[in-house]
Amino acid sequence: MPLDIDIEKRSDSDLGLGRPALLAVFLLALAARSIYFFEIWDVTFFKYPVIDAKTYLDHARALASGIYLNDEAFWQGPLYPYLMALAMKIFGDSTPALHLLHALLGSANCALAAFLSGRVFNRTAGVGAGMVTALYGPLIFFDGELLIPTLAVCLNLLAMILILRAERRGKWSYIAAGAVLGLACLARPNSLVIAPAVIIWSLYYSKKEMGFGRMAARMAYFLFGLLLTIAPATVHNYIVSREFILISANGGANFWIGNNPDWRETVSIRPGLEWGDLMAEPYLAGYDSPGERSSYWTAKTIKYIKDDPLGWIRSLAVKTGQFFRGHEYQRNVDLYSYRKYSRLLSLLLWRGPLGFPYGLLAPLAFLGMIVSLREPTRERTLLVLYMSFYSSSVALFFVASRYRAPLIPVMAGMACFFAVRMIEWIKARETKRVIFWVSAALLGIVVCNWGASHIPGPPPADIHLFLGHSYADAGQVSRAIGEYEKAIELAPDSPDARLNAGIGYLLTGRREEARKAFLLAQRLRPSSPMTLAFTRQYLGSMAGEEGDYQSAAALYRAALEAYPYQLEAALSLANLLVRVGQEREARAVITDMIAKYPRRAAPRAQMGRIESRAGNVKAAIDCFSQASRFSPSNPDYMIELAAEHLKAGEKDKASRLLDKAEKINPADARIKSLRKSI
Repeated sequence: MPLDIDIEKRSDSDLGLGRPALLAVFLLALAARSIYFFEIWDVTFFKYPVIDAKTYLDHARALASGIYLNDEAFWQGPLYPYLMALAMKIFGDSTPALHLLHALLGSANCALAAFLSGRVFNRTAGVGAGMVTALYGPLIFFDGELLIPTLAVCLNLLAMILILRAERRGKWSYIAAGAVLGLACLARPNSLVIAPAVIIWSLYYSKKEMGFGRMAARMAYFLFGLLLTIAPATVHNYIVSREFILISANGGANFWIGNNPDWRETVSIRPGLEWGDLMAEPYLAGYDSPGERSSYWTAKTIKYIKDDPLGWIRSLAVKTGQFFRGHEYQRNVDLYSYRKYSRLLSLLLWRGPLGFPYGLLAPLAFLGMIVSLREPTRERTLLVLYMSFYSSSVALFFVASRYRAPLIPVMAGMACFFAVRMIEWIKARETKRVIFWVSAALLGIVVCNWGASHIPGPPPADIHLFLGHSYADAGQVSRAIGEYEKAIELAPDSPDARLNAGIGYLLTGRREEARKAFLLAQRLRPSSPMTLAFTRQYLGSMAGEEGDYQSAAALYRAALEAYPYQLEAALSLANLLVRVGQEREARAVITDMIAKYPRRAAPRAQMGRIESRAGNVKAAIDCFSQASRFSPSNPDYMIELAAEHLKAGEKDKASRLLDKAEKINPADARIKSLRKSI
């Protein structure tokens, strides 16, 4: 039986794929992604992203405008929005340009997958891995979304390649490998689990070849590169939140979401009022800072595990099964719903008795892992450890298609390696071995797809709700209202649909319909802090516009009573109090919001207006200066600050501020008015 010889015994010319093969894989992947992009180019979600993609896009736009520090510690891995912001600086604020970069990076990932599998297994497995990833439906889908998987796949593959190269080179290779893994952690923090996998692997294979000192030095260089790359995120988090948070603060919440008595329900919660209620829980319990909130969730999860260890073990077993199941589990967006927009995706992604392609890939990759352990080499063992540790980190929290994505290229290599071995055994006429492994493959396919076709998709109302959000973001309010009304027809008890429809009615002047929608949303979920906070805020706004200041103030206070961190309600209440001459009460409201949101520009600017009205020019200048520092691209704050400098007789400072504001919004009439005073 022909076996691959160990990589240490082969020359560099015998390793991996040549450039023509890698280029062919890249072009195949790019062609598939280009076809997919062409098919979905006019889809609203593609042009106007929703949920996490919109969050990343908004963060990137803030960064591109000059807001380099968050309000508080990073909630998610920060690398992706920072790279998006860099792209915006180079190519402008263009979502088509970002999608094009995604397509190029996703295609490069397929070439990297081919390169890695070619070096670790053989050329045939490398070409196979490249073709599988090039035509792998879920990867094509994620390469079309403004989400992290494309970047995470790239960095994880590069980390694996550099770690293997470092074994043959010096300290700088170890530092570089650690640094790239650090970048992967900044994209998706659970990539940290790769570090102990590398250390275990290095310990196992180095103990006979070198002393402990040399091996420890290698790992020290690797960890130095890793921690040095992560350090900027840690420093940022300490600066803005005064807490030690290594990368992001969402770990505790995600740990609870996937590990609690009702974990199936919490995992299925989508962004909206119910999600807001969940995230508000630690706030309402008195835990304000990101680190405190994360610790709150972690402590709550550990208590559940201690109280019901068997229940937790059962849930962990179920999630492990989900990891290998052929179904594509959505996180925010349902992959299968995009099949109707793309013929290519409908061919490369489908559900049924066989969940294609993952329901075929997962069992073959698992068998490839077993064969790799039976025919071990240093390189195969590293990939086995990578798959084992990374998949465990996903199952420990909760399973979603996009969280499995960084494993797909390596799984493709493992599956192709298994297929190559099968062909060799067939050619060698090793009948018993072929029958055994074919039986194992068929059994694995059955197990991985058992019941997958019966997993329910997302509620139809959710699709219309998110379409409404997308239309609203595009400024197409009437179409947004139409989608919200369809969501209401399908889910009459949805407060999210009622609330958003009410906002649309309010924007289009249908005030009574808006009022009814807000009141009905309250009745549907009377114990929901976020539902009460938002509906009361909008009802208060309506009362204020109608001149009923007393009712408006009462509604704003009721909104803050339901959720004390509702910034918009606090700002509206302060405006109203100033209007009726209760500046002392307004000052107290804004002071409380500044304490809750120390790095937000809006409450600082509001305090500046209160100070300006009271004649405290110096205090107003301080407030508007802080607001401008926290939101440097907002021309309103510049103009208001310039007005205060003029009151103080500081015309040069006012002139410079007006010049900056004019570059951002040259049509603002306030600029011309203030220039007359200079």
